[in-house]
Amino acid sequence: MDQIRQRILCVDENADVREMLTALLGAAGYDATAVSAARDAARSVARDGYDLFILDRASHTDAGLGLCRELRVLHPDTPIIIYSADAFERHHREATEAGATACVDKPNIRPLVRAVEELVGRNSAGVPPGGS
Repeated sequence: MDQIRQRILCVDENADVREMLTALLGAAGYDATAVSAARDAARSVARDGYDLFILDRASHTDAGLGLCRELRVLHPDTPIIIYSADAFERHHREATEAGATACVDKPNIRPLVRAVEELVGRNSAGVPPGGS
């Protein structure tokens, strides 16, 4: 039986990060789409459904937190991970206040993959947490 691949939208201004995220998540069995800006994300979300959002905080523009707030209102049950180099506790607090489900500091890959697995309810092998 074919497993339905869970869809993840990644939003990051950096092309290398977008490429890394889509490759990493694709290899882990997810259907990952990446866009560079909040406006592109809004169009993609309006057109397609997603099981998880990964956003860069984009501290110099606040675009990531603004998008997080918008997504939280429009998709209250969809998990949102802020994946950002802004690693101070206050940045995590601001992300949580904006509606983020989890925060992972760049460039940490393993914690990001663990957070994705926990939030979409399965690991990369398609096994529910605690399942075999």
